[in-house]
Amino acid sequence: MSISPPPFSPPRSGSNEEDNNDYLNNPIAVDDDDDEYIDSPRTLISSFDLYKNAIDRLRSSVSCQSIEQQQKSLDHFKPLSTRSNAWLYMRIHDDLFSILLEYLLIENLSIQSTVLSIFANIGCEQASHEQIFETNLIDIVCGKVIDINQIDITNRCFRLLGNICTAEDAARKMVEADLARSMGNVLRNCTDAACLHSTIRCSRKLSIYAFCRDRMLDSMCLLSICKQLFAEKVALRKEAMKAVLEWDIESSDRSRSQLREGDIFRFLITTIEAKSDKEYRHIAFRLLNNLLRHSDMRTEFGSRQGLDFLLNLITNQHYHSTYEHLKFIGLFCVCCQEANNRRLIKDDINKLQLFFNYLEKYQYRSNFLDLLLTAIGQFIYDDQSLNIFVKQMQFIERMCDLLESVIIIKYDNNEKKLSGNDEKDSRKRKRVKTEHTTDGQQQRVSVVIDFNESLFTEFVENTHLDEERPTISSVHIPSTNTNIEIRRRTEALIFTLLSKLSYETTEKTLRRSLYNRRLVSLLLRYISLCDEPNPRAVRILSRLTKMNDCTEHLLDLGLPYMISSTFYQDVLSKEYNEKVNMDDQYLLDILLNDNRAFFQRLSWTNEQNRLKIIEHNLLKNIEHCVNTPYAINEVVRRLSDTNIDEKSHIICTVVATLKEPHLKSILFDKSSGFDYLITQSNELACFWAMRIFVGRCLSSHERNYMNEL
Repeated sequence: MSISPPPFSPPRSGSNEEDNNDYLNNPIAVDDDDDEYIDSPRTLISSFDLYKNAIDRLRSSVSCQSIEQQQKSLDHFKPLSTRSNAWLYMRIHDDLFSILLEYLLIENLSIQSTVLSIFANIGCEQASHEQIFETNLIDIVCGKVIDINQIDITNRCFRLLGNICTAEDAARKMVEADLARSMGNVLRNCTDAACLHSTIRCSRKLSIYAFCRDRMLDSMCLLSICKQLFAEKVALRKEAMKAVLEWDIESSDRSRSQLREGDIFRFLITTIEAKSDKEYRHIAFRLLNNLLRHSDMRTEFGSRQGLDFLLNLITNQHYHSTYEHLKFIGLFCVCCQEANNRRLIKDDINKLQLFFNYLEKYQYRSNFLDLLLTAIGQFIYDDQSLNIFVKQMQFIERMCDLLESVIIIKYDNNEKKLSGNDEKDSRKRKRVKTEHTTDGQQQRVSVVIDFNESLFTEFVENTHLDEERPTISSVHIPSTNTNIEIRRRTEALIFTLLSKLSYETTEKTLRRSLYNRRLVSLLLRYISLCDEPNPRAVRILSRLTKMNDCTEHLLDLGLPYMISSTFYQDVLSKEYNEKVNMDDQYLLDILLNDNRAFFQRLSWTNEQNRLKIIEHNLLKNIEHCVNTPYAINEVVRRLSDTNIDEKSHIICTVVATLKEPHLKSILFDKSSGFDYLITQSNELACFWAMRIFVGRCLSSHERNYMNEL
């Protein structure tokens, strides 16, 4: 007796559900043929001999005229075909397939059903496919599925085809045999759960090939599969979900059209809301994630109350895990790419408020923060949305919070390391850091979320929010990884959102909101501390100092003093008339002219001179705005107004930028500005203004100012 592995290998357990769905309709039914082997004293017989005897019995019965004897021979062999090592013992018999094909041609449905089951069991072994393809089995089986009235035969045919269609040549042969049409007929007309399960499983495996998908779409197979998503049997619904999930819809509009017609989103919404089977929900999540990669599907999702569905899940977060909760928010953000969805969100203040509610919960460097900012950025081209942001969502305050987080976490800490243990400098930095921070502001909870779902990462990285005006030369310059806005995405998003408000084309009431002392102070601190500052920060300040229609707001900032207190450690040590080296002026001109090529190709040079150049140009801009009849009258009116208590910022602006004849007339003749400066000299800002004023008097050819002093 030959040496062989243990005689009775267990049945294949890894693919019972997938490869043998005979039990969908009758889960209790089992084959009793194994009992005679397992309980018999003959269990010591060699496995090779056992298979040889069974195949010899098949060979002798095939020519027999007795249908009963043929059926017994097949029933005797069928359990052996389910063993995990079955092909190891069957492959040595070259005529096995020809014998089984002879049985398959017998005009008896019971025999044909058994033979198809045996072939399907053998087809579970990948190693058997090569010999199967050498026969005409595929043509015979494809011919049998045309008659859908024989449910059992059709079921076993599709189960067999699903097992052997993994090879492209086999799939192509099935398509050439017009299997897609038969498959469509079964999916539309059949009501048997087991048959539908086998058919959907076969279509799922064939869908990996583009030529198969096209033919199945012609037969409306995908639409019919979608209808089975609402079937009563859970196993059938799961198989349909897997088929839709694995169907490649990337480059096929027809596929997405059939999914929409099949009411796919209604199914996904009801499935996820049901909170039932975990595997079921997981597949539904993956499917929804894949569908929302496409613009037309996002629009359809919004029109199917998908945004209301997501909002409900997000607000009831205690019903879900943290991961699911973040994923719901991420999907909500991704849906903002479509104009129809933005309109729906804008019309519901609760939906719009959602983005800003979560801005405070995730600290800088969180990928989730970039996702929220990118979603908000989808609305910046709509003036109505901007009005809602600024007036109802505290947009400027939220951006200030984020920008302060960037400075404190990333740059302020670096400055402290470089400055050593100098306590005096440390106190000054702390004072500057808190000077323009809103009193009573609560510290945000630091939560770091590493959220690298590919859908959300692509949304952030592939969304271009840039509205900077490109020059002819910059249009042809490709984006590289040296671009600061790619490497520092969070900063880029913050400055992009603020930039939109700073354009002259933006409504004046919106631009006015940028004249915020805290915001301007943070922009200056960022420029001063950042080793490679984003040019948008300077552009925003440059635009704010150039707008003639907002001069009255520019006066209130006291920007010259804020520049000095931010750029220089000792604000009183800087001479106002200090000479500026303008060797790098051409670089600043490029920057302030909104040339995108600046941060694509160039970087700051001559670091020592950089802040002086920025200060010089900003002061020149302010000087141009302030020395106008309207601005001068506005200064006089405000300095003479007894209802205005805080005048130090106005004086700081005018003493540094107003031309000397106007300055003398305003401070001494037309208002009590100089008296205010004297009485408030104990304040650092007023003392700075007094020092600047005296310095300008000393540098003047006319000494009348000193006589007045």
